Amino acid sequence: MSKRLSVVLAVWCITGVTGCASLVIVAPQGAQGPAVAPVSVPVNIEITKSVYGRSFVVSDGTTNTNVSGFNTSIKPGTQNTEVLTTTLSLSPGSYTLTASGTYNEWTGQVTPISRTSSFTVTSPTPPAPTFTLASVGPLVVRRNGGSANLTATITRTGGFAAPVTLSVSNPPTGVTAGPPPAGMPGTVTIPAGMTTGTLAFTANAAADYGDRTVTLRADAGGVTRTTTFTLRVFHATGSFSKASFAVRIPPQTAMSSNGAVRVSAVLGTAEGLPSAYAAVYDRMPGAVRLGQPVPFNHGQTNVLNQAFGGAGFCAGSTAGFVLSGKGPGVVAPASAQYVASVLEFTNPSVVGHADVAAFRTAGTPYYFEPAVYFNSDCTLALAVGAHPLGPANNLAQVIELKRATAVGSIEFSDPTFTASVVDAGTGQRIQFIAGGQTQNINLP
Repeated sequence: MSKRLSVVLAVWCITGVTGCASLVIVAPQGAQGPAVAPVSVPVNIEITKSVYGRSFVVSDGTTNTNVSGFNTSIKPGTQNTEVLTTTLSLSPGSYTLTASGTYNEWTGQVTPISRTSSFTVTSPTPPAPTFTLASVGPLVVRRNGGSANLTATITRTGGFAAPVTLSVSNPPTGVTAGPPPAGMPGTVTIPAGMTTGTLAFTANAAADYGDRTVTLRADAGGVTRTTTFTLRVFHATGSFSKASFAVRIPPQTAMSSNGAVRVSAVLGTAEGLPSAYAAVYDRMPGAVRLGQPVPFNHGQTNVLNQAFGGAGFCAGSTAGFVLSGKGPGVVAPASAQYVASVLEFTNPSVVGHADVAAFRTAGTPYYFEPAVYFNSDCTLALAVGAHPLGPANNLAQVIELKRATAVGSIEFSDPTFTASVVDAGTGQRIQFIAGGQTQNINLP
């Protein structure tokens, strides 16, 4: 019976490292951190209850520090193995954790037990010299209206000190960016030690109005950074002026003010159109046909729906514009009895048709037969005529030319008016004054 008991005890004790004692440093092991200041390093020690006189010391090779304040729990699946956990606040460096104690064997012999773990708290890798780029938008620039400045800010890190070059590689059509104040195409350099630079933007007549997303680029020392901002191109400010329609009946012709384009009135049948007439645009010299003929109608004075028609140019440009009674061959989606046909500015072809209301012919108390007024950069038009319904005598209808869309309308009774494009914060509006009263239409 005694032999059998001794076998059982031997099996039970074989699980220990020293006799039936066990001490394992689970953590820390290897690299910890990185840190530039003290970092919390986890400590996890598994030790059997049979180990007495326990001692836990961490050393950096110069200073030894006792480790205490453990949280204690029993390791799952065991009955006598404690799990000791705590944290050490350590700065970057090399360390050794020594855990030790004694085990009283069943024979009465006292045996020391000790374990060590070497580990390091690493320092972070110094950041590579670099910079970031930022700018503020939206930036507002006016067509043919001077320059607007954009301030770019760089933030240097990691000892970065090189000069930084600012550029806009692909600005929108008609927009240039470069050194102030002129904004001619070019780059701007932020010198070493500085953090801001200024680019001047300008917009000419080829620039499309509205919002555009522009990419700003910064280059230095093999590092490239980009950021985007919103560039808002305004219509030119200033008054609308009346444009005469130079051609109405064949064989009338007119030349644009720069002599580049000619418009001719021809019979609709000559162009295979069901309309009474057609406006034909040619590039000069050489009479190279531009786009397609634009149909229009006009009839006798005082005949509703056919009192006006003709084709011409916006003052100072080659912009084509046709206003006509809405008859055969002149198609627009709504039920208005007149239609404005807008032509693309640089190479005339029909952009689209904008319906305008039927105008009454002139006569007391109506003052206007249909007339057209353009703003100074030929991006907006007013189709003005005697109001078809009232109670106001007259009606001005705003047309945005590059897209041939109606923007809004204004009713008025006074025989004279003024209309201007004015700035309104980050937007623009048409300010319309008649009879001492001001009306506004906000522009998209």
